[in-house]
Amino acid sequence: MEDRGAAAHLDEGTAHAYLDDALAGDEGRAVEAHVAACAACAALLAEARGLAAGASHILGALDAVPGGVVPASWPPAAAVDGGT
Repeated sequence: MEDRGAAAHLDEGTAHAYLDDALAGDEGRAVEAHVAACAACAALLAEARGLAAGASHILGALDAVPGGVVPASWPPAAAVDGGT
């Protein structure tokens, strides 16, 4: 956690480690207690959760794209001749 004056706030690395369940028991519990009392850090975790969920959704959608989707003529003729 970063020391920002009177209160120590989560840094992004700690937030992501917490979300990945990569913190040791005492450290994880300390993060939970801090987040319960700190709106700024709760917002940081919520944002990180949202980013992870969005990335997961995008990657999942890419898994569903069939192979060979690149057009046979690449780049498009309009890009080659200046769009005319």
